[in-house]
Amino acid sequence: MKILALRLDNLASLAGAHEVDFEKAPLSDAGLFAITGPTGAGKSTLLDALCLALYGTTPRLRQTPSGGQLEDVGEHQLTLKDPRSLLRRGCGEGKAEVDFIGRDGLRYRASWTVSRARGKPGGRLQNAKQHLQLLPTGDDTQPAQTLNTNSNDAKALIIDRLGLNFEQFTRAVLLAQSEFSAFLRANDNERSELLEKLTDTGHYSEISMAAHERERAAREAVNELERKLEGQLPASPQERQALEEKVRLRQTAMTRLSEQHDALTAYHQWTTTAGELEQALRQAQQEQTAAHAASDGLSRQREQLSALEALAPIRPALLRLKALAPQHAQLVTQLAQLKQQLDALSPRVEQARAARHTADERMQRCDTWRGEQLPKLEEARQVASRLSQQREAHASQQSEQQRLRDTLGQHQQELETQDRQRQQLEQQLQQLQATLVDESGQPLRDAEDYRDQLQRQRDALLELKPVLSEQISGLARRDEVQQRLVELEQQLPRQQQALRDVAGRQAQALQARDQARHEEDAERRQQEQERLARSDNVMALRRGLVQGEECPVCGSHEHPAAGQAAPAEALIAQLEQQARERLDQRRQATATAQQAMETASHEHARLEQQLGYLQQEQTQLHTELQRLQQQAQSCQTNLSELLARHSLSEQPQLAPLPQLPAAHALQLIEQRLGELDARQNTLVSTLRQLTPLREQRQALATRHATLTTQCQHGEAQLQQCETQITALAREIEQLSDTLAQQLSADPKRQHASVGDWSDWIESLTTRMRNEQEDARQALQELSDQQQQLTQQQANLQQRQTELREEQDSLDRECAHWQAANPGLDDARIAELLAVEDHELQALRQQLRSAHERVARADALCEERNARQLKHWQAARTSSWQTVLEQLAGLEQLAAPAVETSGAGTAGEGPARESTAREGTAGEGTAGTQETGVIRAQAQQALALHARLQAHAQPPQEDAAGAPEDAQPQPEEDTHALGEALATLIAALKTPLTAVREAHQSAQAAILNDDQRRSGSAELGEQLVRARAVHERWGALSELIGSASGAKFRTIAQAFNLERLIEHANLHLANLVRRYRLARGASPLGLVVVDTEMGDELRSVHSLSGGETFLVSLALALGLAGMASGELRIESLFIDEGFGSLDPDSLALAMEALDGLQASGRRVGVISHVAEMHERIPVRIAVRPSGNGQSRLEIEG
Repeated sequence: MKILALRLDNLASLAGAHEVDFEKAPLSDAGLFAITGPTGAGKSTLLDALCLALYGTTPRLRQTPSGGQLEDVGEHQLTLKDPRSLLRRGCGEGKAEVDFIGRDGLRYRASWTVSRARGKPGGRLQNAKQHLQLLPTGDDTQPAQTLNTNSNDAKALIIDRLGLNFEQFTRAVLLAQSEFSAFLRANDNERSELLEKLTDTGHYSEISMAAHERERAAREAVNELERKLEGQLPASPQERQALEEKVRLRQTAMTRLSEQHDALTAYHQWTTTAGELEQALRQAQQEQTAAHAASDGLSRQREQLSALEALAPIRPALLRLKALAPQHAQLVTQLAQLKQQLDALSPRVEQARAARHTADERMQRCDTWRGEQLPKLEEARQVASRLSQQREAHASQQSEQQRLRDTLGQHQQELETQDRQRQQLEQQLQQLQATLVDESGQPLRDAEDYRDQLQRQRDALLELKPVLSEQISGLARRDEVQQRLVELEQQLPRQQQALRDVAGRQAQALQARDQARHEEDAERRQQEQERLARSDNVMALRRGLVQGEECPVCGSHEHPAAGQAAPAEALIAQLEQQARERLDQRRQATATAQQAMETASHEHARLEQQLGYLQQEQTQLHTELQRLQQQAQSCQTNLSELLARHSLSEQPQLAPLPQLPAAHALQLIEQRLGELDARQNTLVSTLRQLTPLREQRQALATRHATLTTQCQHGEAQLQQCETQITALAREIEQLSDTLAQQLSADPKRQHASVGDWSDWIESLTTRMRNEQEDARQALQELSDQQQQLTQQQANLQQRQTELREEQDSLDRECAHWQAANPGLDDARIAELLAVEDHELQALRQQLRSAHERVARADALCEERNARQLKHWQAARTSSWQTVLEQLAGLEQLAAPAVETSGAGTAGEGPARESTAREGTAGEGTAGTQETGVIRAQAQQALALHARLQAHAQPPQEDAAGAPEDAQPQPEEDTHALGEALATLIAALKTPLTAVREAHQSAQAAILNDDQRRSGSAELGEQLVRARAVHERWGALSELIGSASGAKFRTIAQAFNLERLIEHANLHLANLVRRYRLARGASPLGLVVVDTEMGDELRSVHSLSGGETFLVSLALALGLAGMASGELRIESLFIDEGFGSLDPDSLALAMEALDGLQASGRRVGVISHVAEMHERIPVRIAVRPSGNGQSRLEIEG
């Protein structure tokens, strides 16, 4: 990932458009550059723009507390975290734009824009927009391709192309203000969360929470199975035998009724089909009679078709003869018309030939005249061309004359202006020279030497400033250490007392947990005994107990429950529910006690750890206090040496410096530096103003001499131009006279110009040529017309001969046919010829349809007669004899079936005897009514069947032609038998449905009992498996499980912290060779190893400000390396922090930054340290320009 360019517009103090292009010199050639400028000028705004374009927010906004409001235009407000607040007041729109190379090697452009309504400064702020574009590679003419459709898509795409989210970007690419020591001073939880984000190892927290959740789910599964096991008892053997007998009886009854129902349904279907076949046969016979009658009525049409078929061979010839007569008459008329047209066309052709001869003679005379006029025209044209050229030259010379006069006037006016400017410059130079004075007010002889003297004073004061700053920070740190020691002396006794209190609570919680577990186990055993006491087997044992004898279950000689009656089912259920509630209360009490004990244990461990930290911190603070006192003495010695070396005490402004305290001395130095800077800036400003003025004076003198020379040369050119204009005027007058004589030489026509003369010649020639062409074309058209009429006449004569020959042939053919067919006279033939082809086809189709109808009617009658014969033959088979036997025995079978269906509910056991008796009585009443209906319908069906048997005769094969009253059986008997059978089938459905439902109910009871028998054993096996699963997940949750995921996250991030310490120590070895980072004080704690104190472990809070910055910088660089992973990051920005370093530490920090530059990274540093500005040649200077605005300048 590499940043290529940064552009911003109207953000914070940077008003207007600004661009920083890292691909252009000098930034493209510099691996290390500085961002400089006064405090508040807008240096950090550049980094804010970088983050806005990529992520839509900034590190400073992320740290802003929530809940605050900012006043916007009108009555609108913005939250303190709203990035739109960076839009400069008074601006209608703003933007931030970044070009970068993604991890895929392609170039992208990310932009963030914000605007007010309608682009007006007083409009309401609109929602910010983000876009991501793919830039073209190599071809700048290709447009950029927009990749996103909305701002949310843009954020996800940018993170994907960069390979870094916002948190990783602020650790790997942008190290913002106040972010250095955040990780160093963070607690374990904050440090583990940050490491988790940077290393993308959030799955360890998810595993911890998943283990905790699995343990809870397994525990609930065990409790659920234990509740299900209570009360799962199967049926007794007697009840089981009664259920099986009930199923058998109902199965038998259902089989009998089903056979009766199926037999009746088959017989009813046979009678229905027999009636349908009788009806279909009658319809077919009626259709056969109608078809034969319709065929007999078409005899006249058959005779007509026979005559037309005889005429068919000669019909085309007769029709052709009829059509030839009008065609022959039409040809005679056309030949007469063509002869008249040819006779009228001959005189017109002769006239056209004479007109063409005349036009040719006129065209020849015109060509001769044109040959005489062209030489004269060419001579006149040359004179006119010469005249035009001279007139253009005359006009050009006049324009040049006017230009020379204007130029000469401008030069003279410019000379006057320069004289006035030279006088003003002399006055300005004299005024500026008077301002060059020293601090005593004396004029300066050598301004540059005075400037160098001021710079040496400034450098001496800058050398004093770090010494005083170090002394002030050391004194401030000493005060902090002393205050912290006082606080620790007060806090340690309170911590020790809190530790003793927690130990007492921990012992109480342990005792309460053991007591709760004991009560839970006792309650579980008691409930198990009560459940066994309520079972059926125990009831039998209870009745056999004898006082004084041993119990076969528990061995007791006392039997308080002997002889007692079994409790009712409702009472048993109530007791079981109360037992479950008591057990749940015991379990809840055990869990509460366990949680209280764990809380006390964690609190005790935490307090012990904090007490160790406080004691260690107290020791470290005493050591640091001694070091700070030595540092203060060393700083005072260094200050005295520097004052003596540079003779600063001899200056009147700095005379009281040795006697002042460090803070007041630093203020005096700052004040003197400000005076020197102001003096130096004034001197530089004056010198900068003098230099261009002197250069301008020299330029004016050179220009004055040049203008004087140009004025003299212009006057000479003007005199020469006037002479040429006079000569051209004389020549133009002569040429005009000559041309006028040539144009008026022809007495017949006076020409206005040479062009008019040429046009007149061409117009006459063109008119003669057009007349000649018109005459030729008219002659050609008449000749073509005459030839066309002659050809048409020949074609018509040939056609007339062909028609005459065809008519003779047809007459001979017709005479031969009439001789062969004397029965058709001319009138009959004419009548037959009048019949059209479509009428002939309709007649043929009519006769064909009648024939096909007769054939279909005959086939249908034969087929339906055969079906009826086959149907009656099927009624005499053995299977149908069985159906008739069941119908005959239906009266005896109906009653037992109904009685069986009613009695099937008996025998379900003693618990349901009353219900069975009620159901049996109701079913018996219904069965009696149904039996009466079935018997009545069965008797009616048997009577009808007997009548059909008496009249039934197998149909004859020739029955199709018999009359309707000779059919085998009466139709009304068949219909009545079908209705009786349908009523009987409907009456059988009710008992059949009742028997089926009773059979299903009995089967469901047996299936339920089977499930109870297998369920109790299966639940026991499930409980064993569930307890094994709970033990396994409980052990895993005890190791790594927690509801928040912190337990396993802490273990995993300890390994990542080791990696980070390795990365950071590599950088720390170059920054501070004295210190080395290590883990300690807590699972994710950081301590400093002091190699100069025998590898003493020190708290990170004991480091000075500069040491803290260097250690934090090493950690930040290590975090950047870890956050990048396999992604190569070639850009790094560091914001502030170098001001707290002494010169040696600053030099080490600069060497580390140079090392980053050498490794291929482009490093940008924001700092106020002057030495860094001097050592970094390339700078982005942010310079205030007044009114809260700043501008950017690239230096180097």
